[in-house]
Amino acid sequence: MGIFFVRENEDPRLKQRFRAGLRRKSRRVVLVVARSLAYKLVNTLIPAKARRMSHRVLIVDDEPSIRFVLKAVFEQEDYTVDVAEDGFAALRKIQSQMPDLAISDLRMPNMNGFELLSVLRTRFPNLPTIAISGEFFTQKMDGNLLADAFFQKGSYTVTDLLSKAEELLSSPPKSVERSQASSIWAPTGDAQVMLTCTNCLRSFPIETCEGTAPAKQSDCIFCGVQLDIQFVAIGTASSGSA
Repeated sequence: MGIFFVRENEDPRLKQRFRAGLRRKSRRVVLVVARSLAYKLVNTLIPAKARRMSHRVLIVDDEPSIRFVLKAVFEQEDYTVDVAEDGFAALRKIQSQMPDLAISDLRMPNMNGFELLSVLRTRFPNLPTIAISGEFFTQKMDGNLLADAFFQKGSYTVTDLLSKAEELLSSPPKSVERSQASSIWAPTGDAQVMLTCTNCLRSFPIETCEGTAPAKQSDCIFCGVQLDIQFVAIGTASSGSA
């Protein structure tokens, strides 16, 4: 900043302009310092909340009540939330805004959760995903082809879901290494057993017969690759082992 001298016999109007200029500069310096202190205070007090607000969660379920409840739960924790009623609507949402986490039901009309999760795994392999279902379950989630976590409707708490979401967002999983064994999704009702292909990541129903050991290999109906199947005492809510 320069140093200026004003003579005593100088024009009084010049002196007034000079003093006014100094006052304006002083106010600007004070304002800059105040803003800097405010930013530091905000970053110190609410860093966790700010991080959550920067995360976008996509919730996909065909039941309006579940979409409403889950949206409210995550918004209460300061997440930005988008909702979709099926896989097609979810992909349209993703086209306009990429989420940081996708939570999807499995059995839905139009495009179901199996198809949606297959697309997400193929196109966005680093996007964390959670599968939720009341009609299917899987006994092995480690290295699962379609989702990083699974919750069965009616058998988990909100705290469990929020904890898993925060875990996946803080340490997003890297690209999934496809295992040799396909993923089995067993029904809890009258739906068919679903098998996920390790090659194309698409899921399709397979036949199982009571009293006989199921085949340990099957060809994918989409890409034709021969799949190794690992059955692990699949049961349903209404019947014994299938």
